[in-house]
Formats: sequence, structure tokens, C-alpha cells
Amino acid sequence: MKPVISDSGFGNITVEGLKIDYDIIIRLTGEIKKRKKKLSKAVYGTSHIISLEEAKYVYQNGTERLIIGSGHHGMVNLSKEASGYLKKKKCK
Repeated sequence: MKPVISDSGFGNITVEGLKIDYDIIIRLTGEIKKRKKKLSKAVYGTSHIISLEEAKYVYQNGTERLIIGSGHHGMVNLSKEASGYLKKKKCK
């Protein structure tokens, strides 16, 4: 099952008709989990840069592809370390 994202706004996203007011990870299985952005905030002081630690958490069970929603204002990016880690793992 692939969840349908029907809307998004500043600080929220609507998935399968449910308005969620926190950052999420959607697995290919359709599972929706809360993003552990504290892993990045501890390193960079912001959750707008995805840290190596957060990338490792997301990748922990392996994944072929990672799609990152950049936030309502396009502020979210991978750190150089996270990008390098995911490339090494052959994650697109």
C-alpha cells in the first residue's frame, strides 16, 4: 500500500485523510513513523540539515531510495556526511 498525500502546509501534512502536525517517514510498506529529527538537531542545532546519525537511523534496515520532502519553504537538506553515507550504501 502506498499512502496518498493529499495536502501539506506549514508544519503539517495530510496522509490518507489524517492531518499530521509533525515530520514523518513513510516506508514503502505504507508504515508512517515520526521523524527522529532530534538526531540532526543535536548535531547542527536545526532539523533543516539531516545529519549522518539521522541518515543511519533511516537506512538501518536498508533502502534503495530516499525521497526527502524539503519542508514548506524548501529548507531541508542532507548534510555532506549523510549524502556520502547514502551514496556509499548505493541509496538513490
